[in-house]
Amino acid sequence: MQVVSLPARIGALAIRLRNSGLRAYVPYAAVGTVTCIVAILVAEIFVQAMQPPPVEVDPNDPLVIALLIDTSSSMEGEPIAEVRDASIRFLETWDRSNTHVAVIPFNTYASIVHPILAKEKPADPLIPELRRLEAAGGTAMLLGLQKAQEAFDSIDSSRNAVMLFTDGMPSRPGPTQRLATEMRGRGTVIVAIGSTGANYGYLEQLTGHSDNVFTTRLGDFASAFDRAAKVIAASSFGTATTSQGLTVVFVVSLFLAAAMLATENMWGLRGNWWRDMWWLPVAGGVAGYVGGLVGEYVLRLGIVTWGLVGLSCGAALGLTDLAGDQFTGLRSLLRIPPKSRRGAIFGLIGGLVGGIVFALFFRNVSLDSTGGELQALFSRLVGFAILGLAIGLAIKVGQELLKNTWLLGLSKGFYEGKQYILAKASVSVGRSGNNDINLNQETDIGDHVGHFELVQDTWHFVPASREAVGAVTVDRQAVADRVHLADGSSIRFGNTEFVFQSRENPGTVSQSERWALVGDDEEFELPMQDRILLGSDDACDIVIRDSSVDGRHAVLEFSGQDLKLTTLGGDFVSVNDVTLPRDGQSLKQGDFIMLGTVELGLVKLFDA
Repeated sequence: MQVVSLPARIGALAIRLRNSGLRAYVPYAAVGTVTCIVAILVAEIFVQAMQPPPVEVDPNDPLVIALLIDTSSSMEGEPIAEVRDASIRFLETWDRSNTHVAVIPFNTYASIVHPILAKEKPADPLIPELRRLEAAGGTAMLLGLQKAQEAFDSIDSSRNAVMLFTDGMPSRPGPTQRLATEMRGRGTVIVAIGSTGANYGYLEQLTGHSDNVFTTRLGDFASAFDRAAKVIAASSFGTATTSQGLTVVFVVSLFLAAAMLATENMWGLRGNWWRDMWWLPVAGGVAGYVGGLVGEYVLRLGIVTWGLVGLSCGAALGLTDLAGDQFTGLRSLLRIPPKSRRGAIFGLIGGLVGGIVFALFFRNVSLDSTGGELQALFSRLVGFAILGLAIGLAIKVGQELLKNTWLLGLSKGFYEGKQYILAKASVSVGRSGNNDINLNQETDIGDHVGHFELVQDTWHFVPASREAVGAVTVDRQAVADRVHLADGSSIRFGNTEFVFQSRENPGTVSQSERWALVGDDEEFELPMQDRILLGSDDACDIVIRDSSVDGRHAVLEFSGQDLKLTTLGGDFVSVNDVTLPRDGQSLKQGDFIMLGTVELGLVKLFDA
């Protein structure tokens, strides 16, 4: 009786996965997307729970606005001229019937340019003062905030707001942030507008919330002032806030690492979805938190923060290769598994891409008096969904692109289509959770049946004991001792069959063995002859009934350990999605050839 190691059903599965492009990566991208949405919702709950109690507010108190304007030397020229115009427009359009305004320019020094006042008629004395602003000196934002607090103290109102415009970092970022935190703790609303050169991450820490930060550039200052004014108008004064940006980073990192681990456990032959859940997500969360510190306070670039979150998640996921290893001293702790390196690189790329998209399209939200907070929350959800999708997809793509050797499940059922990437020199197999490959659904094998071993660039399977004989077969032969594995080798553990695939040591195609071309719905066994014609003509050795296939489309030719495919002029012939060269190409097991629109996989047949 003929037994097909990759029957038409399995061949169809493999071809569908190949034709689907990114479909094989959908679980990781979907998990990343959903997880980040859940994480940001949970983080919002945590942030709200950690806020100080509200400050008592008298709604009849006047609103006091401190307009802090960066007039450092970097603002010279067009920037200072445009910020003057935007500030004047703000004063002219704001309803100041119960509002006091203090204009506070800051550079190396800071000062209140005119006594604090409500709008006076017929002339507003603040406007001439704004027109006289010039750029020079440093960025003493701390002094500007101190002057703002003096202004608030002089009015003794419970409704205070700071509108800050800057194009850079303060000369003393630490004390500046501490003072801003104290002011928010007393119920002051801080809104920041950052032009080119400003650090969004730092401004988010300064204001206490990403919704209170607006980026702008030359030519758009007035629009940013309008959006900032809407935030102040819609603010609930007296609500004390503390910045919890790093809390969000930690929660997102923790959840993302946990979800990606569960996905890898289920799709990567690691057994139960909760395996290593007690420590690895925590490692990812802590690493993401450290990445947040580096991104926000060292590099001072928010986009880098999300890149480092992706890096930490990808690196943590690769640490699963350490789970089954024995501790051999400090060197084993310092060894970085290849999966961690790949995950870190592509996680970083995914985080940066997602962070850039988030920053460009979902950071700033225009709030109004109806539904503004919901709009802002929706924007964050969409932005973090894209961030999670980018990280999850990038990590999976990186592992797939850089893998060299892997095990792919073939038997219909639980393990069908699942794979384990062999990225270390010894990989154990068995039902027990102590194995790297945990086949806990396979009842006909022992707790430990053996291990894959890489010796001098050659892979072998080594059975654990004589008791394992019969439970494991390689190419339909019971394994009694170490056995060499080649690309395309069939490996069966109990009732579950896998195929061993390798890019480094591709298996040869010998004419003495039996081969077949397997398609989506049909299978063609190659006749045992030197030359095999492929086409739709009845005279061909393999007849493919499809309108896209020519009568005599291509030819296969055996020569010892080589099987070569050559076109006979038929439309579109390719191997593994690459157009076939004019002089043909040698094939190996697992190659996919395309004749017209028909795709066929080359597989080995076995007799039982």
